[in-house]
Amino acid sequence: MPTPLREILVRIITGTTDATPGTRSEHAHGLSFIPTKEYVSITPYSLADDDTDDAAVVSLVTVDATNITVKSTVASIPFSCRIYANQDGGVSMRNDS
Repeated sequence: MPTPLREILVRIITGTTDATPGTRSEHAHGLSFIPTKEYVSITPYSLADDDTDDAAVVSLVTVDATNITVKSTVASIPFSCRIYANQDGGVSMRNDS
């Protein structure tokens, strides 16, 4: 029976999306490898003190050798991103939101 893969947290990035909803913004990940999209988790922070705003969706668009690129349904929303690797050295991104 194969051993199940365990994920290891390798980096946490915090940032703010672009001031225009739907516009992409790049954020440096600072890793020496290109993360795989399936192992990256993006979580938007709480939007407002009242109940009038819709929930923000922060989406991962791309990953390259230096950056993750995200976009949001809401202007200037703070988010956190967690990048994981598995025990075989593969890296992935996933969405926890």
